[in-house]
Amino acid sequence: MCLASCASPWQGLPPATVASEQYQDMTCDRLKNEKAELGTEAADLSPSLFPTGGEEQRKSDLAKVDGKIVAIGKVQANKKCTGFTNGVAPGIDPARPY
Repeated sequence: MCLASCASPWQGLPPATVASEQYQDMTCDRLKNEKAELGTEAADLSPSLFPTGGEEQRKSDLAKVDGKIVAIGKVQANKKCTGFTNGVAPGIDPARPY
């Protein structure tokens, strides 16, 4: 059985394109909270050890969530929010630059 050493089939999954304009009016605190909520949502969408049907839909949903995380990160960078990290959704290749 392959656990930690096998690459996730979701690694390399590109984020969906999400416009960052929808986040422009949010404060840095709100952006941070929104990103945390999306992180929880992404964790819920991450693949299990024994995946069931609907993998393509989960991949699509995770790409959308990850795209929102990317868009929020861009706004946080533009606003020079302190203490933000430009993280990735769980299950996504962390080496992918944003």
